[in-house]
Amino acid sequence: MSIEVVFPNAAQIDTQNAILARMAEKMGAFEKPTSFKGIQTFLRNGLIRHVLDESDQIQAALNINVTTDIRGTGVTAATVDKDTFLTTAGSHTHIHEFTYDGAAWLHNGEVVELKDYGITITGNPVSGDAVVCHVSSGKVDFDIMGIDEDCPADATKEHTLSLLAANCIENEVFDPSQYLYAVTAEAWPDGLPAGTYSVTLNHGAYNGNTAQDGTYKFTTTQVVPVGGGIRHSTIGAYQRSGYTKDQILGGKFTTYAADRIATLETLTTTEVTDTDTDVVNLGTTTACDPQYKSGEYMNYSQRNAYGSGRWGTSWIRQLLNCRDKVLNFVPGTIWSRPSRANAEGFLHRLDPELVSVIGKHRVRYALGIADGNGYEDLEDYVSLATMTDIGLGGNNGVQEGAVDESGNMLRTGSYSFWKGKGQDDRIKYLSSSARHWWLGSVYPWLAYGVRYVHPSGALNGNDAHIANGLVPRLTII
Repeated sequence: MSIEVVFPNAAQIDTQNAILARMAEKMGAFEKPTSFKGIQTFLRNGLIRHVLDESDQIQAALNINVTTDIRGTGVTAATVDKDTFLTTAGSHTHIHEFTYDGAAWLHNGEVVELKDYGITITGNPVSGDAVVCHVSSGKVDFDIMGIDEDCPADATKEHTLSLLAANCIENEVFDPSQYLYAVTAEAWPDGLPAGTYSVTLNHGAYNGNTAQDGTYKFTTTQVVPVGGGIRHSTIGAYQRSGYTKDQILGGKFTTYAADRIATLETLTTTEVTDTDTDVVNLGTTTACDPQYKSGEYMNYSQRNAYGSGRWGTSWIRQLLNCRDKVLNFVPGTIWSRPSRANAEGFLHRLDPELVSVIGKHRVRYALGIADGNGYEDLEDYVSLATMTDIGLGGNNGVQEGAVDESGNMLRTGSYSFWKGKGQDDRIKYLSSSARHWWLGSVYPWLAYGVRYVHPSGALNGNDAHIANGLVPRLTII
C-alpha cells in the first residue's frame, strides 16, 4: 500500500494563516480589524489583503480631549494630564471610572495608582468616592491608497499600508513669509550691530524684471540678534499695475528677534546714492533665478514676500511630523520662520494608537529653479501626496513618489487607489465646502510656489504663505 502525501500550496497556507490571524484578533469571518495593532499584525504577516484593500477607509481620533468629573464627599477636585492618561488607558474607551473602596483606587475591578493615569486629586478620598474621566475627540477618515506601494525608511520592514486623509482636516500655511536677510553666528557672532545697511535688487521684482532694481538702505538703532533677520514689506511682492522703484521706497524694512516672530524695528527705505558712505551692503536679491543672487545670507525676493514652496524645508512638514504638545521650531533654512508660536504637533493631536504603528516612508520630491532643480529624497512619518501619487504625472521632469534607499522608484505612477479616477475624484472638503488642498510638490518656476488641488479637482499652484486644506499622508509599517 502506498500513501500519497499532499502538501498545501502557498495560497492554502496563506488562507490558513489569515484564519489563524482572525482567531488571534478575535475577529469573525467577515469582520475588519478593530485595532491599529491588529491591522499592523495582518500587514507584517503579508495577510492584509484578507481584511482590507483600496476600497476601505480607516477612521482615527483627532484632537482628543480628556475631562474629569468627581463623585462623593472626600475628593473635592480632580485634574488629568491627557498625555499620561492616553498612554495608560488608550483612546478608544470613552468613559473611565475610578472608584475608591476605602483602601485603594479601582479601575475595571483592578487596583490602580491614579498617578499612572495622570490623575491628581485634592481632598481626602473616602469609600464610595469616584473620579470619572471622559475621552472625547473629533474623527478623521483615511483612504487606503495602496498596499506595499511605499518604501519604508527601515529596510528591515517589508510591507506598507499607505493612507491619505479622505478630506481636509483644517487649513494650514505651507510656509510663511521668510527673512530677506538672515543674521547668523558665522557672519555676525554678536548679532548685526546698529548701523546703516543696504540691499541690492537684480532682476528683483516679483516677475523677475529689472524695473525695481537698485540698492536700497535703512538704518537700525538696535542690534539684530543671531537667529533674527530682516524682511521688507514690498520687495518681491506682486504688483497688479506694474513695477516701479517707488513701490520699494514706499515699503518698510522690519527687523526680527531671535524667535523669528517678534519684531524689533520698522525702518524707512531710501535709495543709496553716490554720496553715501559707511553703508554696509548685505548682498543682492533676485526673484527666483540663482544666477542673479549673491551673498550667502541673502534670500530670494519672492520668498521674502511669500515663503518657500520646497517641502523639505517647509513649516508644514515640521508641524506634521511633530509629536510634541508645543512645536519646538527648528528652521529648515537660515531664512525660515514659524507660522505661529505654540503650535501643537499633528502627531500629538492624532490617535496615539495609530501613531504607534506608523513608520517613516521615503519619497522623492522635485526641486524648483530656486533650489537648483533636480530632486531630493526625504523620509517622514507624515507627508503630503505628490502630483505623481494622485495621478497627475511628473513634476519638472521628475517622477515623484516612493523611492528606495538606492534611489530606485517603487512605482512610476499613482497609488492603486487613483487608478482610473478623474478630476472629480480629487475634490476634497472641509466643513462641507470643496477646498484647495496642498500637495507636497513644488511649483518649480517660482521660489514660493506650491502645487495644490483646486476645489474643482484640477491641478494648480499657490503662494506658500496662504492657508490651504491640509490632507496628511502616512504609512502603517
